[in-house]
This record gives sequence, C-alpha cells and structure tokens, in this order.
Amino acid sequence: TTITPNLGVYRGEELSITVVDIPGIIEGAHEGKGMGLEFLRHIERTLGLMFVIDVSRESPNDDYIALLSELKSYDVSLVEKPRLVVLNKVDLLENLDAVKFEAEKDVQVYRVSALTGYGISELRGGLLRWYQNLSNQVNH
Repeated sequence: TTITPNLGVYRGEELSITVVDIPGIIEGAHEGKGMGLEFLRHIERTLGLMFVIDVSRESPNDDYIALLSELKSYDVSLVEKPRLVVLNKVDLLENLDAVKFEAEKDVQVYRVSALTGYGISELRGGLLRWYQNLSNQVNH
C-alpha cells in the first residue's frame, strides 16, 4: 500500500518513462479528505493515468467508478486523459473470469498479480505501446 508518492523510471533501449505511484484516492478527496488535494494536483501534470484496482475487493467496478467520480469532481479534464486499468491481485481469485469489470471502449484492461508476476510482461508491453502512442500524439 502506497503511503507517499513514489517516482519510478522505466529505462528501455529507446525511451524512458517516469511513473508516479500515488496513494489511493479516497471518497471525498476532491474536497480535501485525506491527502486528496495534494495528490490530485500531481495528476494534473500527467500525460495519462493508470488505475490499479484491487480485484479482491467486493466490487472493483464500483471502485473504478468512484475514482473517476473523484477525478471529475476535482477537474473534469482529468477524466478526459487517456487511461488504462490494471486489475491487481488476480492470484487471490479462484476463477480469473469471475471478475466482471467494464471499462470504456478505448481503455485497455490488464489482469495481473504483483505478487506472482502473472500478467506483468503483458502489462509492460502494453504500457510501452500506450506511452509511445501518447507521446506521438503530444509531439505531433
């Protein structure tokens, strides 16, 4: 569980990507609950957003919708940013297909286990393609 923002850098052969891992945004963050406003300000400067959702919780889809709602309540332009979704902790599921998760049509969804490494290589490749696409859009 992330408590303070952490910077990470992926260094590939042709590019490097800075990723910021921020603590989870709680309900009411847009009103200043928790560290909400401080963390929401970090998000304003990003090219895109990657949501990491815990699939072991009761309703991952509701958690995703709540996150989008908090972002929209803070600044509607945040929900217009390109995004992808990572469904984490799939190792805790008996049936991988049991998770019913609906993202928008243009949002890629990856199922991973940070603990076991399941799906991480697919996520890494998808993240690189996603970032390159975002970079090309910004630079053209």
